[in-house]
Amino acid sequence: MFLGWPWYVYGLIAALLIAVITLLEKRELKREHSLEYVVVLSIFNLIVAAFLWPWVNFNISVMMLLWLYGASIFGSLSLWFVAKALKHLDVSVVSPQMTLSVVFALIFAFIFLGETVSAAQATGIIILVGGSLLLTREALHTMPFANHAALTYIKKKKTRSVHFYQLLILAAMALLGASAVMDKFVLNNISVYTFTFYIHIFLALNHLIIYGIVNKGFKNLSKGLNKAGWLIVIIAVLTLFSRLALAEALAIASVALVIPLKRISSVITTMLGGKLFHERGITIRTIIAIVMVIGVWLVVR
Repeated sequence: MFLGWPWYVYGLIAALLIAVITLLEKRELKREHSLEYVVVLSIFNLIVAAFLWPWVNFNISVMMLLWLYGASIFGSLSLWFVAKALKHLDVSVVSPQMTLSVVFALIFAFIFLGETVSAAQATGIIILVGGSLLLTREALHTMPFANHAALTYIKKKKTRSVHFYQLLILAAMALLGASAVMDKFVLNNISVYTFTFYIHIFLALNHLIIYGIVNKGFKNLSKGLNKAGWLIVIIAVLTLFSRLALAEALAIASVALVIPLKRISSVITTMLGGKLFHERGITIRTIIAIVMVIGVWLVVR
């Protein structure tokens, strides 16, 4: 980027912006279909990313473009899956479980980039996985564990539906982990601005293709564009800066360090999101989120 900060400063900036974006998206998804929202947002993201034009290097190899597009496919699917889960589940449930992207990123980074995992990192991974499993249980029992009142809540929330959206989160995190490794490979060869510019183009293209296939056309997309307000513009601007910050962090440091730090955003969204949207069971979810941050610390120490 244009400032010579350490990688972890960019990582923390990305985490903070992602937390704010998640909270704003939860509000926006209350009145929009998840896929329609993702497509409309990607169009606004592309418009905002156009301002990077003067700093973009258009003379990059076909191989780099193919890697970029491959990463964008994983990113597009993960964004769609997370949006669907965020629309139907509490933000204080979705956000901590997104920490699982750390596990997948470390595994893929070890396999494809040769980045190793220490004993402390392995302990952190176990804490992250355990925290996610606890949160999955807590999502179905928002009263104290095994509380009779929770049974009524489960029926209302439709347990099978909850499990489905949690599986979507798991799939999204696997895709994000793979995407992060591909991003790192590309960022070793091109600039942050060039990377971010092309990623926005490919994400918009992918989302339009998915929308056209799912809805068998684009006749209803104009309605989503027409009702888009200033909130989605703000989200698009924040998204651009969060991706620039994350890309800069990845360009400087390893995937094994950056992605865990990025997931600190889960604590912010869990604590603030639960209060803002009046969700139930916030105390236990916040405790789980904090424990998961300890896992993140073990991974990056």
